[in-house]
Amino acid sequence: MTPFAGLKNALAAWRARRHQVPFTVLFKKFKSILERNNLLLELMADMGDKLGGEYVFDRQYILDSCDRLLDQLFKLISDLAVLSQRKNVDLFLAGERIQHQIREELAGRRAPGRSDTILALDRVANDLGDECGNKMANLGDIRNTLGLATPEGFVVTTGAYFAAVAPGGLRQRIARELAALLPGDEAGLKEAAARLRREILGLSLPRALSRAMTAAARDLAGPAGTLLAVRSSAWDEDTLSSFAGMYETRLGVRPEGLPDAYREVLASLFSEDALRYRLYRGLGGEEPAMAVGVLGLVDARVSGALYTYAPLPEHDQAMVVSAAWGLGKPVVDGTAETDTIVLHRDPPHAVLSRDICPKPQRMVADPAGGVRLEDTPPHLLAAPCLDEGQLARLAEAALTLERFFPRPLLVEWAFDHADRLVILQARPLPITPRDPQACP
Repeated sequence: MTPFAGLKNALAAWRARRHQVPFTVLFKKFKSILERNNLLLELMADMGDKLGGEYVFDRQYILDSCDRLLDQLFKLISDLAVLSQRKNVDLFLAGERIQHQIREELAGRRAPGRSDTILALDRVANDLGDECGNKMANLGDIRNTLGLATPEGFVVTTGAYFAAVAPGGLRQRIARELAALLPGDEAGLKEAAARLRREILGLSLPRALSRAMTAAARDLAGPAGTLLAVRSSAWDEDTLSSFAGMYETRLGVRPEGLPDAYREVLASLFSEDALRYRLYRGLGGEEPAMAVGVLGLVDARVSGALYTYAPLPEHDQAMVVSAAWGLGKPVVDGTAETDTIVLHRDPPHAVLSRDICPKPQRMVADPAGGVRLEDTPPHLLAAPCLDEGQLARLAEAALTLERFFPRPLLVEWAFDHADRLVILQARPLPITPRDPQACP
């Protein structure tokens, strides 16, 4: 052994002895960890009992309990750091995130539990509603839990929205504008909507966010240059509050155009109709947030909408399908001539009525970007959009969705040129069956 090697080993041993924690200290920390863990469990159990409805408690009880929980949590993490003789930075950061989420909830502000700004649709499920909005969280469940075909895509999360509106105090200005809105004050509402939309459309997006979403969009478009659909997915959208048709959707977007399309969807959060509806639904005092779904635009041969439950006077167990050639936006907007088919809810989903009408135009993707209306080819003009097999597949998929969510739904769908059924969206219908057994 060289003199230098001997000196190195001696110094290493000296450092090890210097940082060694006495066993008595370690044992005390171990006991402390067990005690704190038991106390945390008792606190959570007590809060669970109160939540059961048999006890009366006030807001101060919640605040005090959360303070005690957070205090014991950080002390437990500190004890673990001593016991393991590591800094446990990740644990401390996790504790900070938990504390932030609880503080935000107690202050009446929803706090996304993840910091991701972009999430692949393959990773999205309903438990990520705060991060991805209800529309995209539902679509993630349709894809990943039910295994039904959906477009490929990703979500620009509500975390990205908050990062975009944080600079310059815009988030605080939005809160002040919304708090000042009064029911019936149309002039004030229009002025506020114009100011907020102008600010959002003029946003300078964080550079990292802009680069990340553009890179993800290029990957999604791939070598074929698939055009994109950029869709809103706000908090409270596609719930019983709905907000149906009030937020922006951009179709036929190229990857380099995604930042502008993203700003337009964010700005639609503050459209006059959306703000008016927020007041009507009693949501004026709640902070809004917008996630944005970026999906591959389906090359649809036929598309449309399906109501899984339609209590018609002559048919109480019916579902209704509306269909048109090409992309489905005109069907959903109510601007297209459509075939209307009424199906029985029970297999084999017999056709109860069928109204086939001429469909002089269809919406298609423009290879240069965007979408356009074109004349329907003569052989399709008065032809039915869907055959019996497609109707049966559509009905089966719709009832699968209804059983999963479970309530009557409006389902947006498309059949592509390979005859693949693709689910684009499913949102709850605010109707109640006459017969409680009519649907789940």
